[in-house]
Amino acid sequence: MTKDTHDDAIILDCTVRDGSYAVDFKFTESDTALLTAQLARLGFQWIEVGHGLGIGAVDAGKTPMPADDLTMIRAAKDQAGEALVGAFFIPWFGGVDLLDAARDAGLDFVRFGENAMDIENTFPYVERARKLGLIPCVNMMKTYGVSPEVFAEKTRLCAEAGSEVVYCVDSAGGMLPDVVGQYFEAARSVTDCELGFHGHNNLMLGVANCVAAYKAGARYLDTSLCGFGRSAGNVPTEILVAVLNRMDVDTGVDLFELMDLVDTTMWPLVRRRRTHDMMAVTAGYAQFHSSFLPKVSQAACDHDAELRRLVSRVGQHDPVSVDDAFLESSAHQLANTAGQRDSRALVAFDSPAVSPTRLASSRQAVRDLIDALVVSGAKRQEARTVLHLMPSDAGAKDLILADFVLEDSLMVLGRVTFGSFEILDEVLELARDHISLFLVSRHDDWSRSAVERVQAGVGRARALPVRDEELHRLFLAEALDQAAQRFGNSALLVYGSHPAITEALGMGTAFESVFRINGNNVEQPASDDVIPLGSWDDWRNLNLMFDAVICGDEPGVEDAQLLARALKPDGGYISIAPVPAQPVLESARNRLVHLQLNQAYAGIVDRALAIGSLWQ
Repeated sequence: MTKDTHDDAIILDCTVRDGSYAVDFKFTESDTALLTAQLARLGFQWIEVGHGLGIGAVDAGKTPMPADDLTMIRAAKDQAGEALVGAFFIPWFGGVDLLDAARDAGLDFVRFGENAMDIENTFPYVERARKLGLIPCVNMMKTYGVSPEVFAEKTRLCAEAGSEVVYCVDSAGGMLPDVVGQYFEAARSVTDCELGFHGHNNLMLGVANCVAAYKAGARYLDTSLCGFGRSAGNVPTEILVAVLNRMDVDTGVDLFELMDLVDTTMWPLVRRRRTHDMMAVTAGYAQFHSSFLPKVSQAACDHDAELRRLVSRVGQHDPVSVDDAFLESSAHQLANTAGQRDSRALVAFDSPAVSPTRLASSRQAVRDLIDALVVSGAKRQEARTVLHLMPSDAGAKDLILADFVLEDSLMVLGRVTFGSFEILDEVLELARDHISLFLVSRHDDWSRSAVERVQAGVGRARALPVRDEELHRLFLAEALDQAAQRFGNSALLVYGSHPAITEALGMGTAFESVFRINGNNVEQPASDDVIPLGSWDDWRNLNLMFDAVICGDEPGVEDAQLLARALKPDGGYISIAPVPAQPVLESARNRLVHLQLNQAYAGIVDRALAIGSLWQ
C-alpha cells in the first residue's frame, strides 16, 4: 500500500460489519452486495463487510449469519469495483488458514483486532496476511486500557511487524477528544506509520474524537451510515463527511449523494433508532436557519431542484438571511436535479427461494421462508415474525405451499398452506422456536380444529384465528368506497367474477349503479344490485362512461383497450389481477391502483394486540 502523503482523510465504512451487531448479525448476502455497490459508487475506497466479530466467529459458536464469511466477501467483491473489500479478524476465533480462503474469495484487506495490552498476539497473522498479498491492519481494542506512551510503543511494534495501519479503538465510546489527541501525538512521535481511529458514540463524542484524531495525525477514520453499530453505535458517516467538508478536508465523497443513500437504503432500517435526519445535517453543515426552509423548498419545487444542495448553497452564501436573487439563480442552476433515488432498502424481506410473486411447495421452502422472516424481523426494531397457517380445501393431504405475504412496521408475515394435520405438525416443529406469532385461518370445522391444534402446540397467546374472507371482503369494500369518493360515484364497471369482489359488492357500494361484464370466467354471479352486460355491444348501447373500473381477471389486449375506452378521462382503475394489461397501464397510469389481497393483512398484528389488551 502506498503511504498517503496528502491532507485528505480516508473513511473506512464498516456499516455492514460493525452495523451487523444492531441486527443480530442478520445482514444477508444481497444486503452486503447492495450496500457495497452503493458505497463504492459514492467513492468509498475501504469497505468492511462480514460478521461483526469477524471471520470465523460463527464457527467459534457466535451468533450465526444468513450466509457464511466467504459468501459475504464474494458478494461484496462482485460489486466493489475499484474499492477495497475487507473483513475483521480476532485471533481467538480461528487459525491463520482462514485467511487463505478469504483471500481466494476476494478479500483485499484484513483488520486484526486484539485488546491493546495483548496486541502482540496479532503479529503472526499480520505476517501471514502480508505473504498472501492482503493489506494487514491492526486494531488495538480498548486502547484506553493502556497509556498513550504504551500505545505509542505498541504502535511502533505493530508497524515493525508489518501492519499498514494501526488503529486506536475507543471500544466503550468514552474517550474525550483531548485524550484521543494525546494517544496519536504519542504514536506519531515514535513512528510515521499510518494511523487510524475507530470510535463508538456512547458520549456522543465520536465525530469530535475523529476530528481530534485527524488533527493529531490519523488519516484513517472508521464510520457507519447513521452510526449504525454496536452499543450506542459508531461515528455516523454522513455527519463526519459534513464536518470534514466544513474543515476543507477532502474525503472523495459527495455529501448530498451520501445523504440520498441514508434516506433510501438505510432509513427503513434505522428510523426508530435515528437521532438525526439528513435535512438537519444539511442545515448544520451550511449554517442554514430552519425558518428559511419553506421559501427555499418552494424554489426547489418550482425548479425541480435537489433541496439539500439548494439549502447548502443558500446557507453558505448568507447564513443570516435569504438573498432572493441568489436563491432564484441557484435553483435555476440546480434545475432537474431532484431525480429518482434508488429505493432499495436493507430492511426489505429477501429470500432467493420465496418471494411475493412465487409459491414454493416443499418442506425446504418452509425452512427458507422461516429463515428469511427471522432475518427481516431482526432488522426491524420491535417487529414480530408472523406465520399465517392456512388449511387447504383442495383435498390434497400432502399439500404444502410457502409464500411471503407482506411486511409493515410491526411485522414480517409469511404464509404456509397445508393439506393435513401431519404437515401442520411438521411446520409447527420447524417454526415454533423462531416465529413470535401464528395466524390461523378459520372458516369451517377443519380449520377450527387446526386453530385448536396450533394453540395446543405453541400456546393460546401465540395463535390467533383469522377470518380471511372477511378481511378480503372488507378490504375491497373500503377500496371501492374510496374510489367512489375520489373519482365520482355515478357508475362502476366490474370486469370478471373474482369471488372477493362479489363478496365486497354484496355489502353494497357508494356507487349509484354497478355493471358487470364477463372476463375470462364464463359464468357471472347473479345479483340484484349488479347489472350484467352480456357483451361490449350492451355497453355501447348504453352510451355510458364509468367513473371507475375494478378488474378481477387479467384482460386480453382487446378487452383492455375497451376497458380503457369505457373509463372516464379522470376515472380510476382498480386491479386485483396479477399484472394490469398494457393498454390500461398507458391510459390510466396516474389513476391506477394495483391492489393485492394480501394487503388486507396489513396492521393485523396491531389490531390483535389492541384487542388482546382489552382483556388484561
